[in-house]
Amino acid sequence: MALIAAMWMGCAGGKLAQRVDDSDMTQVSADAALTLKPREDAVHEAESALVSAREAIAQAKEQIASADAEIKAAKADIKAAKAEIKAAKANDDGVRLGDAQQKLATAKRVLAIKKARKQWAKAELARAQAQEKEADAALNLARAEYELARALLLADQRAPASEKYAIVAFRTQVAKFKEAHAKAEAVTAKRREEATKARTQWESLKSASGS
Repeated sequence: MALIAAMWMGCAGGKLAQRVDDSDMTQVSADAALTLKPREDAVHEAESALVSAREAIAQAKEQIASADAEIKAAKADIKAAKAEIKAAKANDDGVRLGDAQQKLATAKRVLAIKKARKQWAKAELARAQAQEKEADAALNLARAEYELARALLLADQRAPASEKYAIVAFRTQVAKFKEAHAKAEAVTAKRREEATKARTQWESLKSASGS
């Protein structure tokens, strides 16, 4: 339980308004305290999910940077092909002109694909950012449910400290975080759908170009 208590200070949501003092939990039996383990595990899992969400954000940003580099390279190829076309026309070189025009068409197709990939990467970033907010909301909810479980346990054990805590306030806190989590879930679902569409568009362009 000490680790769980320490997590309250380190995570994005900060302290909860309703918390049970760790010292009061010494008033319950060791066996009774073991019943809190599922709630503790839920907090650990929620924290891990938040870490994973933040890693996904970093990965999405890397993909955007990679796409930018590829777009820059494709634009350079287009510029080079246009210069080649100009030179071919100046020299009245039909073969060279044909090759340059083919290179230009290819470079333009590549650019379109790379731009679509960047759009997908940007959509993935938005999804990951929404996922981070959802994970943060889930962590706050897990904490609130853990604190409610501790308050209920004190009451069930008839511990003297139970009189300090209003169960209704703990239940209200849980309800508030459930609502926040549900809203965050809805946003994540929307962003996931947008990312899926962006990926489909990118894959369609790749398939059409045969790449």
